[in-house]
Amino acid sequence: MHKLISTFGLFAFATTLFAQSPFVGTWKLDTAKTKYTTGEPPKDVTLVIEEQGDNLQVTATGTNADGSALSVKYTVPVKGGAGQVQEGPYDAVSSKAISAKVRENSYSKGGKEVASRRGE
Repeated sequence: MHKLISTFGLFAFATTLFAQSPFVGTWKLDTAKTKYTTGEPPKDVTLVIEEQGDNLQVTATGTNADGSALSVKYTVPVKGGAGQVQEGPYDAVSSKAISAKVRENSYSKGGKEVASRRGE
């Protein structure tokens, strides 16, 4: 019985070590909790974030402030750094891990930052 309890405890501990990023999931934009340092905030956004190895795959769909459709897809390293844009109005994205539950993303076009978003 003691071995069974010890084994169960070991598996429970190991599971928490390999838990996925707290950002993984489907998220709706809450404009009251999202800070924009540049750019105009969209009216609504749904984010789907998936972990793919050492990267986060981010797909965003929604409506921009001017009423136009918003669609962006990119990957960024879980630990932060330059990512890769697959779809959308930007040609570069970078992410900075502020803490375990806070990230700041910057989006650029033609070498100029056009938007920056911080999420918790």
